[in-house]
Amino acid sequence: FISCKKGLKLYHGQDTLCNLAIFVGNRLAQPFFVGYTYMCLKFVEQFALFDLPNNLATTVFAVVITDLVYYWEHRLSHTTKVLWFFHEVHHSSKLFNLTTSFRLHWLGRFTSPVMFAPLILLGFKSEQVVIFFMTNLIYQFFLHTKIIGKLGAVEGWINTPSAHRVHHGRNELYLDKNFGGILMIWDRLFGTYQAE
Repeated sequence: FISCKKGLKLYHGQDTLCNLAIFVGNRLAQPFFVGYTYMCLKFVEQFALFDLPNNLATTVFAVVITDLVYYWEHRLSHTTKVLWFFHEVHHSSKLFNLTTSFRLHWLGRFTSPVMFAPLILLGFKSEQVVIFFMTNLIYQFFLHTKIIGKLGAVEGWINTPSAHRVHHGRNELYLDKNFGGILMIWDRLFGTYQAE
């Protein structure tokens, strides 16, 4: 609505319909993939090296460490051919809008349990990891917009629409930058942060 009202032309019919079709496919398959991920991680729980208590401190730590693992999963999805095969779909649109976030390969989630299994081995619960991974992805939906500008002091510390525009940018300066899900501290720490 805002795009039309301001004449921004951020959405085009065929691209948006394609994104919505992918979204419908993903939503239909979501119970299977969430169940698959949960069952795989639940299986790994029996091999956990530690038994962490379920309290506020471990929950906060689980949110942060899940975000760190997401960073590495996302970064590897850009730098490893096999994983890029799945992730490239997300970067295939020439447009950048909320529906772009729906462009996710239907089979890409088969690799998630492999990436998140180390958290289970460290003693985090499958429920925590699955919920925080899904929360991470939901948060990122709101980052796919050109309507929101820079957000001042939080830029470079949390993922913002500005930081995510860089990630989707095709300029050489922007390639393989800003992999963080919620936090940008991983990009700062590992040298992949780039301001817009």
